[in-house]
Amino acid sequence: MATPMVAGATALLLEQNPNWTPDEVKRQLTNTAVDLGFAPYEQGAGEVKLNYWRLK
Repeated sequence: MATPMVAGATALLLEQNPNWTPDEVKRQLTNTAVDLGFAPYEQGAGEVKLNYWRLK
């Protein structure tokens, strides 16, 4: 279920910031991720908190 959630968060970010590049969107999502203590190859950036107000 991670892919649909991240796709939705990406859509919200791009709605508010239509000029952002893919790298800017990725940076914003990964900067708000919570580290779950796993190696990046096991868990990626961590749990992306889809708190809309925090992502803006």
